[in-house]
Amino acid sequence: MSELWMTAVLGFSGVAFAIGGMHGGRVLRRYLLPLGLALALLLNAFPLWRVATYAVALSFALHLGYGDKASWWKKALVFALYAIPSLVFGLTIWQVFSPVIMLLIMFISQTKTFADDFKWKLVEFNIGVLIACTLLGAIK
Repeated sequence: MSELWMTAVLGFSGVAFAIGGMHGGRVLRRYLLPLGLALALLLNAFPLWRVATYAVALSFALHLGYGDKASWWKKALVFALYAIPSLVFGLTIWQVFSPVIMLLIMFISQTKTFADDFKWKLVEFNIGVLIACTLLGAIK
């Protein structure tokens, strides 16, 4: 995958995840994000079975809640599940780092010290980018 494609995937994933957090945007996050990533993979000649497996698994993971009512253990599990679909393409350190970073930035955004400077939309955008980083790391 070329640098231009990688940049497009990173940007699309961040924007789609962030818009998906807005009222009425869940469809974009839960369905169009996995389909958009799948399309980028298909256009770059990745095998259909791997792409389909990835897209379905990611869509499933994106349906899981991690909001205020979820325990921190559940949030950690959900963020780990965001990384697991990329295993169909291979191993990468991003599959370990991404869930940890997601949990960390979510925690930081909810502390009084950083809440005003670290807006929730920044967290959402970065989670989307981390999903793309994990995928890109796995496809090498």
